Amino acid sequence: MLTGNPTARSKKYTPLEGSQGELRERAVGFSCLRYPNNAGYDGYGFPTTDCEAGLNARLHMPACWNGVDLDSPDHMSHTAYLSGLDNGKCPSTHPVPLMKLFYEITWNVHDFASRWTPGRDKWPFVYATGDPTGYSWHGDFQNGWDTNALQNAINRCNNPNDQTINGVTEACSFLTVLQASVANTCKISPIVNEVIDGKLQRLPGCNPIQAGPGDATLYSSSNCPI
Repeated sequence: MLTGNPTARSKKYTPLEGSQGELRERAVGFSCLRYPNNAGYDGYGFPTTDCEAGLNARLHMPACWNGVDLDSPDHMSHTAYLSGLDNGKCPSTHPVPLMKLFYEITWNVHDFASRWTPGRDKWPFVYATGDPTGYSWHGDFQNGWDTNALQNAINRCNNPNDQTINGVTEACSFLTVLQASVANTCKISPIVNEVIDGKLQRLPGCNPIQAGPGDATLYSSSNCPI
């Protein structure tokens, strides 16, 4: 299951028109968290100021399924968004509701505030997709849970009679919650041998900076222009 579009560099749809394409664009958003006396930003695409309390990047996942296909050629068409994105109805083509997933990451961009001047310099950060706009922010979900534990948690751990109703995961008897320090020791060895740390001459993979407004071109090692 996917959300967002890694090639996007601008918005294409009329806001709130409600098509699946527009909902897919609206599923990707940002909030520039600022100190009280500074105007914040909630919108689509990167902000233009520092975010003293962090840049919060948000993704809504599709929450409707066609009830037939476990995947589709584009990894998207078998699912759809709710009519209100985080609430509402499933379209008739995808009548089966799914658990609604919402991802958010807060980036500490303020640590680099001394390296640029808002109003004079462009927003200095890019995504690894070669995107200086923010519109390529995207995510995916591939289930790796024990399916019995997951189904029990869904069925029984949203209980108004205990703390699971408030999102306290530890209160769900079907789940074992590890400390972050333990979970962070679980790592997968790299599949691709490439430099990803330190000062880089270019982004990992073949991802030249493409600012749009048209969709970016996806390259491979066989036709990489850089």
